[in-house]
Amino acid sequence: MTQTTRPVPQADDPAAPLGVPAILLALTMLFIPLVISSRISGWSADYGPLLYVVLILYLAAALRLLCWGVAVRKR
Repeated sequence: MTQTTRPVPQADDPAAPLGVPAILLALTMLFIPLVISSRISGWSADYGPLLYVVLILYLAAALRLLCWGVAVRKR
């Protein structure tokens, strides 16, 4: 029977203190588009499909930051 081992948390990880601020920043970044959602239609008329590309990239960056913060926090 093979026993799986979990990696030992690294107490001296230099990125460990950045986990919580990263999570808070990512949640704030994900909340902002909800607050400004009424303006998006006007901006869409001005900038066209470029706005949606930028919005998707922005949300992807916020989600990646959230994932990174949670992963650092779990270590």
